[in-house]
Amino acid sequence: MAFVEDTLKTVGGPSSGVVGAVGAVLVAPVVLPYIGRLVRPALTMTLRKGIVLYRQAYHAMAELAEEARSEIADERRSETSSAARLRARQDSRHESKLT
Repeated sequence: MAFVEDTLKTVGGPSSGVVGAVGAVLVAPVVLPYIGRLVRPALTMTLRKGIVLYRQAYHAMAELAEEARSEIADERRSETSSAARLRARQDSRHESKLT
């Protein structure tokens, strides 16, 4: 025990790092499974909620894109019909000038 006490007294020396590493190697097999059992349900829930949020965002963006496509198509139809009416008016004016 004198070795451990002497080693711990010299904090910051090279032997304190060795003691810490040996302690971590000895304690890790006992502590890590316990921590894993505590953390795993939280990680699982977080991942599931992330997947649900991703799907909701995906569907919302798909809906938005569909609405945008529909609005663009409506506007193009409106422009086309307006342009056709304008040409028809111009043609009728042009024909009336010729006669």
